Amino acid sequence: MGSKSKKNSKAYYYRGTAYGKLEKYEKALNDLRKAIKLNPKYSKDAEFYYNLGTSYLHLEKYKQAIENYNESIKVNPKYTSTYKGRAAVYEKTGDYCKALEDYEKYLELSGKDDKEIEDKIDELEDKCDEDDDLSGKL
Repeated sequence: MGSKSKKNSKAYYYRGTAYGKLEKYEKALNDLRKAIKLNPKYSKDAEFYYNLGTSYLHLEKYKQAIENYNESIKVNPKYTSTYKGRAAVYEKTGDYCKALEDYEKYLELSGKDDKEIEDKIDELEDKCDEDDDLSGKL
């Protein structure tokens, strides 16, 4: 690959990441897709897939978000932000037990005291228990 293609891939990657932070998710997806076409090395980058997943999450394309978060975890199982993002998708889609597992994994790996996440865990434990109770009655 020529150095121009590598430079362009970096530019698309960084601009795509910036678009995500600016909440311009369609533009973020477009640039991130261009980056990986120009430089397949991004297929080994957990943050790349995390950024894709987060853009899909905000566009309410939950299946694609999960696919990219799963790929991020496959590339680097210790990339903590991915668990938090995937938990948000599971929570939005009503899969409370999986959301609970991912939020707990996020706290375990990050080693952070995160009151917001701890509160979510408490809330999800109740919802997950309710789901278990309902499935046991079927």
